[in-house]
Amino acid sequence: GSDARANVGSPVDLGVNWTIASWFNGLASGTWKTLARGQGGDHQILVDVNGFLGTYGTSGQGFRSSGFNMNSLSSGWHHVAAVGTGSSTIFYVDGVQVGTANFKSVTDVAALGNNVVGGQRFANRIDDMRVYDRALSASEIDELVNPPAGDLRIPLPELGDAFFECWHAMGPPFTRT
Repeated sequence: GSDARANVGSPVDLGVNWTIASWFNGLASGTWKTLARGQGGDHQILVDVNGFLGTYGTSGQGFRSSGFNMNSLSSGWHHVAAVGTGSSTIFYVDGVQVGTANFKSVTDVAALGNNVVGGQRFANRIDDMRVYDRALSASEIDELVNPPAGDLRIPLPELGDAFFECWHAMGPPFTRT
């Protein structure tokens, strides 16, 4: 439902520079869409009511757009990544840099796929979500989208209406609600 999310048991410390990346299929209907939300209220990856990809700061910054409209994407699977470095967040869609927001969240990640209380589901399906405590380079982001030859990726079996299909680079503890 619209409240499906993973609350992280012990919030993930992003550190000074960070990267959050995930595959998704079908943006959820509704107004705001949160992929990663910080413990302090910031949203590291968020789509606003008009479909713009960006970030949100709760200390007076508000929504900061990357300038890329997610409504322009075709149906099917897509990859999104946000790299927090310096005082900005650089956004990539399908391995291509699509914009930069002039804000970088420093709050630990507390919820994935939705707001911590629900109501802002990001997508119908999410897969291979990763959180790194460093800023990945553009070539490393591209490698997430286009793995090198010989990289074996085995798709998971269909899990019905399961929201999260697999987790990488994070580990427990987290809870699915």
